[in-house]
Amino acid sequence: MTELCVVKCDENEVKKKSKEIVEGLKEIYDNFNESLIKEIRVEESVFGIRGSYDYNSKILTLYCINCVICVETIVHEIIHSNSYKQARDMYFEGLTEFLTLYYLKKRIRACLDHRFIDEICRINKEYEIYATFWVI
Repeated sequence: MTELCVVKCDENEVKKKSKEIVEGLKEIYDNFNESLIKEIRVEESVFGIRGSYDYNSKILTLYCINCVICVETIVHEIIHSNSYKQARDMYFEGLTEFLTLYYLKKRIRACLDHRFIDEICRINKEYEIYATFWVI
């Protein structure tokens, strides 16, 4: 299970997995626009940050923690690239997390549980609460 849910902190491996995820997102979400990601970077984590997407430069940055990157984080940040609003408030983080969980349920079910049990990939509890806005 762990192998499915994390990627070695190698730029080529991360880009390969990201491409696979983008293809899956295009199948699930008809209007997913991969051109909104100009570049994917891999860097060491700073202050526990797992990923970020810069709407101006269209650069997606994924951060290594203990030499791996969580697949859930890759999915989450790729989905951010297609958000029509750049806000990172709880409402939109909840929507992004909800869409991430939906993707995992459809494509990589093992990672749904993995994000609760793995220390590195542990889901931010606030995101879990934010996602409930979209389930109710």
